[in-house]
Amino acid sequence: MIYLVVLLLAFGCSLVYDQYKPQVHFSRGNIGVGKDIWSYLIIIAIILIIGFRADTIGLDTGNYSREFAETPPLDLLNDSFVKGSRYQAGFIYFFAWIKDFTEEFYVVQLIHATFINLVLLWFFRKNGAQYLFMSLSYYIVINFLEFNTEILRESIAVSFGLISLYSYSRRKYFFAIVCLYLAFNFHISSIILLIFPLLSKIHYSKRNLIIFLALETLSLIGYAVLSKYTTAIAAIIGAYVPQLNDMVAIYQSTEINSKLNIFYFISLFVRNLIIPVTAMLILKDRGNKYIGFVMAYCILMTISAYTYAFYRFANYMAPFNILFLAEITIYLMYRYRRIKYFVALCLLVFILYANQNKLFNKGLDGMYMHERYFPYKSIFQ
Repeated sequence: MIYLVVLLLAFGCSLVYDQYKPQVHFSRGNIGVGKDIWSYLIIIAIILIIGFRADTIGLDTGNYSREFAETPPLDLLNDSFVKGSRYQAGFIYFFAWIKDFTEEFYVVQLIHATFINLVLLWFFRKNGAQYLFMSLSYYIVINFLEFNTEILRESIAVSFGLISLYSYSRRKYFFAIVCLYLAFNFHISSIILLIFPLLSKIHYSKRNLIIFLALETLSLIGYAVLSKYTTAIAAIIGAYVPQLNDMVAIYQSTEINSKLNIFYFISLFVRNLIIPVTAMLILKDRGNKYIGFVMAYCILMTISAYTYAFYRFANYMAPFNILFLAEITIYLMYRYRRIKYFVALCLLVFILYANQNKLFNKGLDGMYMHERYFPYKSIFQ
């Protein structure tokens, strides 16, 4: 299976390179020649796999393919088409620009995959070079399929958000604002990026940990209380913001009513409270640079039980959660050196199961989720 090959390659490189060996990191600071070459080879493999996939891989890919076929080139694009589309203007202009020189949708896939995966590689290198390959492994396990085959617009917005935050941290405020503007013109959910500067100032402390515990507990309790009133809440939102009526209806229809049982609550409790809090207590000050994003990610993932809309917001914090998981994994490997490979494998399998067991559920279209991605098909078949 082609996805598994890339995952095993990234995981294998993690066991070799993500170990703070001085003899490995002999060049280019914290990256090293070996890490540099293999990291780019993995990203190139991902780009080729995603870029040349058939438009049947991923439910939304087919929708975007049809939208691309209907989009005119730039010289024929007019305001009425842009305003009549359900997509943001930036994405329409992105399609129209590509349509100027080709009618082939795989070109869209190649450009999209190249941009978002190179940005993510750059982000992982900048913020976690010492556990780069474990970050890539968790990316493949958690967000790879969704970012590359489903939420094409939002993954572009996520990428612009990461660049914007970096620019903000370097006091390049104009460029940060430009990236925010571009993100918003690809997906409206990027409004959540406005709180990124605040999240970047949150560090590990007992007080912040207690606040996180309180908010997460309220989220868990709130689900039990507010899930009964989502219809009324949706009606209120639709009354004040009529243009969001269709989107609200879609998100309301994806509410996870069928899983309202004790096992679902236990799963939420373990994934979004027990595991992250335990990891925070182990790492403490080590994970300070992104702890605020991890806290926000866990809270949003819990609240997403109300509706898929909150899951959308959580996607913007997902890269920071990946870094957090990679760091705690490498730390535990070195704490338990004699069984470090067993520890790494167990954690990878656990994260894989926790995030991808949904592939065996049926979607709203009646298909099992895994049928969207497996078996892999390319445009050459």
